[in-house]
Formats: sequence, structure tokens, C-alpha cells
Amino acid sequence: MHTHYDVLGVSWKANDDQIRAAFRRSVKTCHPDLHAGDRNAERKLREVLAAYEILRKPQRKAIYDRLLRAERSARVQRFVLTAFTGPGLISPDLANGALTLYLCRPLSRTEYLLGKISVLVITLSWITWVPGLVLFFVQASLSGRQWLIDNAWLAGAILWGSLIWVFVLALLSLTLSAWVKWRVVAGALLLGVLFFGAGFARAINAVLRTQHGYLIDISKLVSIVWQDLFRDTADLPLSVMEAWVALLAIAAFCLYLLMRKIRVNEVVR
Repeated sequence: MHTHYDVLGVSWKANDDQIRAAFRRSVKTCHPDLHAGDRNAERKLREVLAAYEILRKPQRKAIYDRLLRAERSARVQRFVLTAFTGPGLISPDLANGALTLYLCRPLSRTEYLLGKISVLVITLSWITWVPGLVLFFVQASLSGRQWLIDNAWLAGAILWGSLIWVFVLALLSLTLSAWVKWRVVAGALLLGVLFFGAGFARAINAVLRTQHGYLIDISKLVSIVWQDLFRDTADLPLSVMEAWVALLAIAAFCLYLLMRKIRVNEVVR
């Protein structure tokens, strides 16, 4: 997440003097007198002014810091909640033969899966885009109407970026839940896919001297899409198109595995 500290180029532990010095340094780099007619410089200057307006006032800075800590905590909660909730959604139905009972009713596999996915989507929404939009509107109330007008696109980026993460995590957890009977093992595998996949991707990059190892790093792929949504595409290890194609391929593979596993006779309406 691009914060006011990132805009000024300081640590969140920076004191008032460091913030003030960073503000002056940032203003000099994008001042209109040095960049006449440069819209990017004008936008950057507005961001710098908005960031300093928050961070220079202790009360506003304290509120902003609390919101940032809440957002960072939500990241951890997102993974933990998915690991504990997702794997238990389908495996008990398969282990106990409940799918036959579900699908002997006028209920298709698609409807069954949508119902299971909706559980995770609704649950994860409360710790992803909902607090993200709350943070956005709190920031808007602190920075004023002009900041809201200039940065309204951020609300869409927060919403769509969070929903991409939610759906990727939901599909992964349901797929593992369908193929692994033991809930604890499925949860461990989910964390393994996310974290060990990232380590394996870095190993491939180091050995083959390439960046395409990130194609198997789901967290990195989502991060690249996020950077594109937030208009920060500098120094991307892969193109945005490659990240989208890889994510869509992973989603399609998960859906294929789910449809293969959830196969019982359906009642035709």
C-alpha cells in the first residue's frame, strides 16, 4: 500500500524534523517553477502537500498510524482466516457423502460452489476492501475535497485489488478442501502454496537468472496487478499482461480440479 510515508520517502518511525526535511526535499523535486506544464509534477506536488498536511499534525498523524496498523494486521488476518475457514468448506461434504444429499435437490454444482465461495468472499471482505475503503474515506475527510477529487480512482483500485485477492484465495482454499480430506493438512498446504511457492520462484530466478519464476508465485502475481491498479508500474519483474494470464490460468486450473472432484448425479430441473 502506497502511504504518505512513501510519498515523502521516510520511515513510519520518522520524527517531526525528518518529516519536515523530507517534505522540503520532495517539494523541490516537483516544484512548478522547475517543471512548468508537467502534470505529473503537479500531481506529485499535490500528493506531497496532502501527505505533509497529515503527518505534520500529531493528532492526524496518530489517527493515520492507527489506520495503517489496522490495515497491516488485516493482511495477516486474511491469510490466517482463509487457511482456517476455506479448507473446511468442502472436505466434510466429500468425506461424509453429503454431496449426494446436496445435489439430489434442485442444486447444480455451479450453485453449490458459488454458495461455498460466497462464504469466503463475504468473510474476507470485512478484512480487505471494507476497511480499505473506510481508510480511504477517513483520509479524504482529513485531506479535504480536492484530495478526494484527485484520488477518487484509488477507491476503485482498493475495491478491485482486494476482490482479486479474495477470489484467488477462495479458489485455492476450496480446491485444496475438495482434494484433501484433512482440514489441518489442507490449511497447511494453502500456506505452503503461497509461501513456499514464493521461495521456489526466487530459487528459479536465481538459478536460471530470469524473472519468470514469479509466474508460480501467486502473491507476486497479485502484487503486480495491484501495482498496475495503483498506477505504480515502475520496476515490475513481469509485465502486467503476464501476471493476468498466469492468474487466470491458475484460476482455470482450480476450477477444473473442483469440477473434477465435485461429481455426483445432478437433478435436472
